Amino acid sequence: MNKKKSAVAIDALNAAKRKSREEEIMLHGKLISTRPTKIQKSKKIYDRNRDRKNPNRYDDGSDFFMLAV
Repeated sequence: MNKKKSAVAIDALNAAKRKSREEEIMLHGKLISTRPTKIQKSKKIYDRNRDRKNPNRYDDGSDFFMLAV
């Protein structure tokens, strides 16, 4: 079961974020860390778009043909 954070902990966290933002603006003149971060996708789950972009992803390069004799 998840425990809710107390109001004091949330206030402290928000104050730390605010301080970090202000320091970054003072150093760089603008916010640098607001760029969206990429979340690493699991390669084990099905992703239709990734498979469409690279259709030979599971091809190991060996050409195996059965020849009828």
